[in-house]
Amino acid sequence: MKQKIVIFGAGTLGKSAYQYYKESHEICFFADNNEDLVGTEIDGVKIILGSNIAEIYPSINKVIVASYFKEEIINQLYSAGIDAIEIYSVDIESDVTKNMFKTINLGEFLFGNTSKLKNLTFMYGTSTVLDYAFLINIANRISAKSYLEIGTFVGESIYNIADYVEHCFSVSLPDDEPIMTTMFRNIGKNNFSRFLANKKSNITFFKEDSKVFDFKKIDVNIDLVFIDGDHSMNGVKLDTENIFNIINVESTIVVWHDFKNKDGRYNLDVVNAIKLVLKEELLANVFSVDFNMCGIYIPNKYLKDFSFELNPDELYTYDIVLKSSRNTR
Repeated sequence: MKQKIVIFGAGTLGKSAYQYYKESHEICFFADNNEDLVGTEIDGVKIILGSNIAEIYPSINKVIVASYFKEEIINQLYSAGIDAIEIYSVDIESDVTKNMFKTINLGEFLFGNTSKLKNLTFMYGTSTVLDYAFLINIANRISAKSYLEIGTFVGESIYNIADYVEHCFSVSLPDDEPIMTTMFRNIGKNNFSRFLANKKSNITFFKEDSKVFDFKKIDVNIDLVFIDGDHSMNGVKLDTENIFNIINVESTIVVWHDFKNKDGRYNLDVVNAIKLVLKEELLANVFSVDFNMCGIYIPNKYLKDFSFELNPDELYTYDIVLKSSRNTR
């Protein structure tokens, strides 16, 4: 008889744990402390509130903790009198995804180039310096004339790209969309949607949901795409489908943000969405990037511009000068 379990964590690790345990165990529920997820389902398995596990605990064998907040969750379970706990090991996830994608040597790609970045906020939810530098140097390397961004938050990436690319397009949720106002409220700010991007005259905005947007409204060939919108598996899947339906796969570079987490592990929601959409011959041209959070599709014609040799005896460093500015809405 299969053991009955609850998987605590309905995010990337929880979904990975589900794939790992579903054949050998009876998965009764997912649990999560995010109330917005309660009542929804993952592959037909209902998500309950973490604090409600105690009510069903006598009928299950153990709780699988599958979250990057495992210490807090374990303490929560112990406080509720639950001690049949197993931690879903990150090593398991690493084994599943290890060597899935060949990795680009970012330091070598950026070596000898100077990237001037302006007006970075470093707020939660924004990209990293090396993400922006990567995009800018791609645009320069391929002499990009057009850039499309899905998911503009404050607008740091497209604001900086606009200095290097003639035509920029942004497809992003309207300013007053609840998720946008909530994201800013969660970091203690009023709504600064597209605050920086609005300063550039060569950016065309489409304030619509990218999952249902008619991309025929963009009437130019796009050289570089940055997908950084809804990072759920379904959101990335739909964005990837829409983009690969409109681009020329032989000449357009596509970059996905949050392809990896900040600790270097793959974001399985993003990775699995890409694998669902792209055929094998296109998937072969998808690569990871070391020391930033991006994945990238590179047409064959541009492969020569990227280095895939990683030397463990080399360490690339970068000089950064910070100058702060005060901005108000």
